[in-house]
Amino acid sequence: MIRILSSFVLLILFFQTEAQVYHSCPVHSPGGMYENPLYDQWLSAYDIKHYRLSLEVRNTDTQIAGVAEVFIQASRTLDTLVLELQDGLAISEIMYSDQQTDPLYPAENALEYQHMDKVLYIELDRTRNEGQLFWVKITYGGDAGQDRGFFAGITHKRDNDYGFDVTYTLSEPHNARDWFPAKQVLEDKIDSVTFRLICDKGLLAGSNGLLVHTEDAGDAHILTWKTHYPMAYYLIAFAVADYMDYSFYAPLAEAND
Repeated sequence: MIRILSSFVLLILFFQTEAQVYHSCPVHSPGGMYENPLYDQWLSAYDIKHYRLSLEVRNTDTQIAGVAEVFIQASRTLDTLVLELQDGLAISEIMYSDQQTDPLYPAENALEYQHMDKVLYIELDRTRNEGQLFWVKITYGGDAGQDRGFFAGITHKRDNDYGFDVTYTLSEPHNARDWFPAKQVLEDKIDSVTFRLICDKGLLAGSNGLLVHTEDAGDAHILTWKTHYPMAYYLIAFAVADYMDYSFYAPLAEAND
């Protein structure tokens, strides 16, 4: 028997254009492809293997709160981890763990950091050499939308005729940093993502991949989505609204079909 899961229809349009925009400036020749100015010194020092995101979201505004856990592999000597995150989101804590599976974050694993000009500089506990793996856990929150309209990485919209509210992300090309700590470099494909979305029980929240678990949390519920398909940073997405759940089983005639 094959279970066909059709939790709800989630429509997010991603433009099929170059994510790295073209521009001209004194550093790059006219018509050259955009290169993240943080890449050579900072972002080229590591690869992102996995994200574990856990965010409280709602459909009436762009307030978010939660945790981003990032599984990192050093590609050269690394003593400062740099990610991009808009200044409007406040960071309350950053921790690290050397446990590759089921990481723990004791109080003594807190890290020093600076957050300025949309860049997060994290001073690691020690220098990591090429190939070494570790986790970083960033606790943060705030208004991710910042009233930037279409060019925000996260947006809230309301249909005045039907009273329908929705909050959704659209991170292309350089707006992932609006709502989660990101490495905005196309060459570094994220291997996999686990995304826990916490919202009111009257709402449903969708993200990339498959819905693998749903659990109660008082007046809220937690929907866990997983994907193991390598993707660019700007393709991580979610939407939350008063969606409807359509799930059904379709039995086959033969047991081995």
